[in-house]
Amino acid sequence: MKDFFGSGNGLSLKSCPDSIYCLLQFSDEGPTHNSKFSHPCRFSELCRDPEPHLTHIPHQVPRCSSDRNCKDLCNPIHRAQYRHTGWSDFLIPCRDQEKCRNSSDQHRMKYSHGERVMETIKKIELQTLSSSTDSEQSLQQQQQDNNLNERIPCKWGSKCRDISNSIHCNQYSHPDIAQQQNDSRIRCKWGIQCHDQTSTHRIKYVHP
Repeated sequence: MKDFFGSGNGLSLKSCPDSIYCLLQFSDEGPTHNSKFSHPCRFSELCRDPEPHLTHIPHQVPRCSSDRNCKDLCNPIHRAQYRHTGWSDFLIPCRDQEKCRNSSDQHRMKYSHGERVMETIKKIELQTLSSSTDSEQSLQQQQQDNNLNERIPCKWGSKCRDISNSIHCNQYSHPDIAQQQNDSRIRCKWGIQCHDQTSTHRIKYVHP
């Protein structure tokens, strides 16, 4: 997402430090303030009535799936996250901010009330990216585990000369040393060459 806190269009005006949250640009002091500072246009690059103190950086976000029928138009964060036909990307900062008592939809669809829109969106994007990375790592680990489970038991077992060879171990499995140490079964004299596959024999004897 583009950074809407800069000027971005080559104007000689200095970017207002309050950006889309500026209360002065719509106040009685607006003309004086706006002659010195630029602000992001609420309609971004889709603005049809550009003003000298407004910047029009492209707001590259997807269109809301509900668009004109969206029931979340009162949410300034949602408005900035998704495009809605005929509606601005950013709301006008209400002069009463959090103290505003006007909770009507008509008012809330036009004015914001102290919500840190861009900061919240960036935080959501970072969380989404982190979650995506975690999921990818989880899938990779699962694939590695599956690959390990699909390995062929090495006929030499723990006595294999290539047990430290990673290429060999990626294809063949070997008895776990710790498991062998905790195994109380008797060592079969025939070892891996034993032909007795009965459960009674296998329960009593180990075949390293």
